[in-house]
Amino acid sequence: MKNNLLKSFLGDIPNLFSEKTPYKDYKKIREKTPLYRISPMRWMVMKYEDAVSLMQNPSVSHWGQDTETQNALFGKQKSMISKTMYAYAPEIDSPYRKNVLHGLAARNLKFEKEEMKISAEKFLKECKEKGKFDFINDFAHHYTFETISRIIGIPEEDISELTEVVSKLDNGYLKLINNLETSNPAEQNFIAFLRKFIHKKEKALGKDLASALIESCQSTDESTDFALCLLIFLFYAGHDNMMNFLGNGFLSLYNNQHVFNKLKSNPQLIPNSIDELLRFDSPVQFFTMYTKNDIIIRNTKISAGCQILVCVGSANRDPEKFENPDEIKIDRNPQHLSYGFGAYRCIGARLAQLQSATAIEVLVENLSIEDLKVSNLEWKNEQYIQRGPKKLLISTK
Repeated sequence: MKNNLLKSFLGDIPNLFSEKTPYKDYKKIREKTPLYRISPMRWMVMKYEDAVSLMQNPSVSHWGQDTETQNALFGKQKSMISKTMYAYAPEIDSPYRKNVLHGLAARNLKFEKEEMKISAEKFLKECKEKGKFDFINDFAHHYTFETISRIIGIPEEDISELTEVVSKLDNGYLKLINNLETSNPAEQNFIAFLRKFIHKKEKALGKDLASALIESCQSTDESTDFALCLLIFLFYAGHDNMMNFLGNGFLSLYNNQHVFNKLKSNPQLIPNSIDELLRFDSPVQFFTMYTKNDIIIRNTKISAGCQILVCVGSANRDPEKFENPDEIKIDRNPQHLSYGFGAYRCIGARLAQLQSATAIEVLVENLSIEDLKVSNLEWKNEQYIQRGPKKLLISTK
């Protein structure tokens, strides 16, 4: 793998699945070997029931978010990304996690929906005026980045410029957390902007997420660099992941046009449809976990210190949990695992639901799916981390 960050906690895992359509490959493994041994110390879990059991097992920890497993992932010398992940861990009930949860509470987000819709309508209008556009880079990128920037507290007049800066971050956000002294010009520009932004915020804290995190760092005597990393992680979660979901979601609707048209005729179903679209094609395909003690899965002993890859994409299509799992049924109210489960459920789930539903609402209101043609589809090459289109050209037929 080219990305050193992936190597740091995944190692050289072979690509077992099709990049474009992994679900047929998941099905074959799930039916034949639901507990799949990749190597002596690495396992893959494919079924829903097993995944949920692991996520609730106190003898199993999530990567980077447990004191007993940080060394297994990052060595004795803790990396900044390890420290950043741990700051959001439910295990320690940190002020950082509390402040993000508070900032993303439903009562606080309800005021954001109108701004989100205005933003989505603006970018979709610009796309339609082009006639042919890249759904990912022309719509999803701008819409999701503008939304998370506002919630973080980036000044309105700076968002457009910053959007162009991050579009040039070829290596993504997570790698940058461990490389704040980067020599890459685009990364340097992004870091410089955030340092200046934090400096201004320190003098005049507001009610946004950045202010809450900066204040938490001040109260715990943490450095500006740590505040910077906490913010970068929020951009990763609120921008990268959301772009992936919107790409997956739109493509799923394009390939199932009867579902798109059902939503068009019944827009009240859109909020509920988000969970089904997440189940059907999740932007997160795997969770990385570690065994702290020996455990038993399917009458098989897995020793302490093993790595377990929970295949969310497979679990979300387990026929023992979901009837006709390869079909989109927007009225099924699925208990999918795309946000995780239990204590480790994604802290940004409420924002993701609202932001996604708003985007889908605007797309359904303003597009006729039969008049569109998708071409030049390219997928990101991050098989065990994220799933989403890298490019998705749309034109009218």
